[in-house]
Amino acid sequence: MLVIREIPEEQAARILFRAEDRDLRRLPSPGRGRHIWFGAFVRGEEAGVACLWIHKRNAELKRCLVLPLWRGRGIGEALILHRLKVAREHGCKLVRVNAMNPSWFERNGWTLIRKTTRFHTFVRGLWV
Repeated sequence: MLVIREIPEEQAARILFRAEDRDLRRLPSPGRGRHIWFGAFVRGEEAGVACLWIHKRNAELKRCLVLPLWRGRGIGEALILHRLKVAREHGCKLVRVNAMNPSWFERNGWTLIRKTTRFHTFVRGLWV
């Protein structure tokens, strides 16, 4: 059974350090707003981690990592949907994401606003 819950930044950093991609290992810079970390657990075992950044009425889906053993089981999508739910609960009106793998966002109606060699930036309005 998959459980997604808020976790401390230290635990998130430990999970992220297991990423193959060095860029994913870094924590986002603190800056303004608030970072909320979520862990995905299957039968109590760490399966993934993701971050939601909230500033005023805007949010951004930050780091998202599903550990190799758990990929292909819908955990990444569950982490996306959970963060959208939390953003709505915080009154956010707009969510942005820089996606390295854009296919899920394209299939689910997000608006592409910028495309670079490595990232695709999407936005989505939230109706609270």
